[in-house]
Amino acid sequence: MGNTKIYEIKTRANQNASVLFSKDKRNFYWNHAQFQSMDLGEHVFFVNKTGGYVFHAVIDKKEISTTVNNGSTKFKDPDTQDNYTVDGEWPQFIRLNIIEYKEIPADWYWLSLGNSESTYIGGNNVQTIENNVLRIKKLLGLLTDNRSRDILLSCEQQLTNQVSIGTGGAIMPFSLMVKNIHKYIAAKGFQFSLEDIANYYLCLKTKPFVILAGISGTGKTQLVRLFAEAINAKLEPIPVKPDWTDNTDLVGYKNLQGSFEGKKLINIIAEACKEENANKVFFVLLDEMNLARVEHYFSDFLSVIETRQKDDGRIVTDKILHKTEVGQNDQELCKLYFPDNFYLVGTVNMDETTHPFSRKVLDRANSIELNEVHLKWHNTDLPEVEPLNDVENDFLKASYVLSRELSTEDKNSLSPVLEKLVELNDILKKADLQFGYRVRDEICFYMLYRKNIYDILPFETALDFQIMQKILPRIQGSSQRIKRVIIELIKHLSGKNDINDSYNYDAIEEALSNVVTYPKSLSKLLFMLRRFEDDGFTSFWL
Repeated sequence: MGNTKIYEIKTRANQNASVLFSKDKRNFYWNHAQFQSMDLGEHVFFVNKTGGYVFHAVIDKKEISTTVNNGSTKFKDPDTQDNYTVDGEWPQFIRLNIIEYKEIPADWYWLSLGNSESTYIGGNNVQTIENNVLRIKKLLGLLTDNRSRDILLSCEQQLTNQVSIGTGGAIMPFSLMVKNIHKYIAAKGFQFSLEDIANYYLCLKTKPFVILAGISGTGKTQLVRLFAEAINAKLEPIPVKPDWTDNTDLVGYKNLQGSFEGKKLINIIAEACKEENANKVFFVLLDEMNLARVEHYFSDFLSVIETRQKDDGRIVTDKILHKTEVGQNDQELCKLYFPDNFYLVGTVNMDETTHPFSRKVLDRANSIELNEVHLKWHNTDLPEVEPLNDVENDFLKASYVLSRELSTEDKNSLSPVLEKLVELNDILKKADLQFGYRVRDEICFYMLYRKNIYDILPFETALDFQIMQKILPRIQGSSQRIKRVIIELIKHLSGKNDINDSYNYDAIEEALSNVVTYPKSLSKLLFMLRRFEDDGFTSFWL
């Protein structure tokens, strides 16, 4: 296949582009300097959002000589003898044979290349990963010629599951990255399974706000610390205090002198927002985040996270601070937003000293429960594993923010996921516990990212994690409707159609003794059912 490139014709070049097609639309000509490192027969996908078209072409002739005069350039195709004149001074042109040309819909979403005009998506020159995969998917949703699709799919296969490591731009598969992180953490003496590490990684990639819940002493804080260490990311721990009632203790406040006193969170966000840090990874750990009521001190920040959108290749949000919140000399702070290289993780304990979560919080995060404890000594002779240096943010950065960014291929691959979500939501509706589009989208994004590490996390295991983390936490109450919903969910996930409301906990547990599907979700549902029968009330949390 050789090198393959996406080339974006910017607005300023659109006028020249319009006169550089041959009359029969079989050839296209462009500045040779943009393709001098490519060879004859290599492929280029042109995108002209302003002109309203994309096309796939193969390099057919290089170094077509030109005549430059008074700010314009003329050249003749030596084979067809057709003449062309364009603005600007260009020493040489290149000819490309067009394989497929498509007009694009007015609302077609395209992730711009930003300040660049081109990016390699195949061959030996590939540097960036995730955004190029998203661009390939958008082109696959538009182009239909088998040659175009074969080239794009080959490029996607090369790019998928890889991340740039180190200053030399070396490439490492995502799955190998996750395995290395697991080995690093295991060598430090912590017994997290490879599936747990993979799930934590996918949750971070799905949305940069994750909650780690569980009994005290299961390693929640250490998971956050060691994961960051394993990829040499910066981590800032922030212990939450019980007396926090608004965001001033988290973000900062304007003092009596009129200057802004920034707290740790805003300071690390300011560092992450710097242009020179765009590819670096930053973590903040909100330790014991529910010692205070999360909705009181964190609600503004939750709202900002929900404003994420794509802008010229980056994910941006509304600004965190308003000009009235900072001093006259601190107005630069008003430009700060939640950058796409910044990840927030909260650890929580669910006991009498803490506050429960509202659905507003639960809907906006993956809630990972770490309650499994294996007290027997494990192998302590594991070799030390060095952390990976200079891991680029593509490893964790989301490829999707809104469902409209999904390609037709993405949606087709998600059909079994969507079918399952519809079935589960129909059951939850019976107790007014149904979920909305946000939960649907984030589960779908998670399942798409799972394909990057399919050798670690099988489809059904990943869906089990998502049902457990995004759907079951909404269930709580004391009415018989809650009990019926729990039993119906058990029946649906287990495939045991003979289970009904007359079954008690012991009978259902016995019926599930040989069921191997959705083990995490079914185990939690059994816990919730037993709690309902014992206490007349149940919830997801211990």
